[in-house]
Amino acid sequence: MGRRVSLIERSLKRPHIIISLLSLFLFAGFVGYSKIDRNLFPNSNYPEVAVVIVEPSASAEAIATNIAVPIEEELYTLDEIRRAYSNTIDEVTVVRAEFEYSKDIDTAVSDVANAISRVKAELPSDIREPQIIKITETTAPILVVSISPKSADLNLDDIRDLASGEIKHKLLKMDGVANVDIFGGFKRELQIIVDKDKLDRLNLSLSQVIASIQKSDREYAIGFIINSGSHYLLKSNGKRDRVDELKSIPITADIRLRDVADIYFGHYQNSSAYFGNGKESIALSIQRSAKSDVIDTIERVESLLDEFRVRYPNINFEISDTQKETIEQSTENMFESLRDAIVMSTIVVFLFLASFRQILVVLVTIPLVYLSTIALMWIFGIDFNVVTLTAIILALGLLLDDTVVVMENIERHYRDYI
Repeated sequence: MGRRVSLIERSLKRPHIIISLLSLFLFAGFVGYSKIDRNLFPNSNYPEVAVVIVEPSASAEAIATNIAVPIEEELYTLDEIRRAYSNTIDEVTVVRAEFEYSKDIDTAVSDVANAISRVKAELPSDIREPQIIKITETTAPILVVSISPKSADLNLDDIRDLASGEIKHKLLKMDGVANVDIFGGFKRELQIIVDKDKLDRLNLSLSQVIASIQKSDREYAIGFIINSGSHYLLKSNGKRDRVDELKSIPITADIRLRDVADIYFGHYQNSSAYFGNGKESIALSIQRSAKSDVIDTIERVESLLDEFRVRYPNINFEISDTQKETIEQSTENMFESLRDAIVMSTIVVFLFLASFRQILVVLVTIPLVYLSTIALMWIFGIDFNVVTLTAIILALGLLLDDTVVVMENIERHYRDYI
């Protein structure tokens, strides 16, 4: 009975199999590097869903008691929930639900939406439609663009109108862009200053005025009510071209809104401002979609910004913050480490073994291992990010040590054999 031939011996007698496998990994590595997704951070957070609810004119205490607490109690009935908590200020509450890692984020959103539907009958009737938001690694902006006027002919009001109109719409049409938030400047709005004395003389109440406005058109939903003594300031998101229409809204059969209020297009009272490169600007915060590549998305946005610069020569478009530089630097560090490893291993092998054949093996082995790693990452859907790139760089040190030890051992056995 003959000796059993090991798998290694069989492979050595048929080198074309090994060469074919190595060639396949090399090809897959090159293809994978061009197609693998590149992000700044991995999605390592617990699946989280936020619910934003607005109740106009309500105090933080009332919202916490009447809205946040009932929703939190209902959320705790969901499967695989870790915790539910809320942050509440006047008129707004944000309730967050955090789930176990095993929970699919889309399933979590659906469960939260169902929970809100079940508890909605217990909530105040004047709340606005709840907004349900997925909190993922894509929530952080990949790019922040600062927009400012080059001359005094333009002001931030005009730029904000442009940013919230044409610029935002074109960005949202691009592949990979999920959302664009706008900060800074002044948001224009319809302001209705109701004369309290006129209401009293006509035996009318503020609630009648608000009901008449909202009945005429849902676009005139009142966001804020400010009492300044003898006047009420009502604010709405209506458009400038509907001021005259708003003035004609009937409060009673013979009284129009213009009879008890002054109406004009004014500014939203901002609680924050944005400064880019030391000057007040409008900021565009751009978020990517979940399946998009960060670098490709940023490059498409940068290309569109170049078109805007040509089209609007009197406006500055500057990039204030970007994830692109960090990701590219991490990738560059990986290849620099690869270069250094090849050089150092070549020197070490030559000093200890003095064999050009072994040096050639090292020069082939290290890039082959790198490309095989990239191929497997691409096949299994693992992206490039600061964590995976750091792991590859750290593993390179182990690879270098193992290469020298294994090559020395192979050389020793080879010499004993011959």
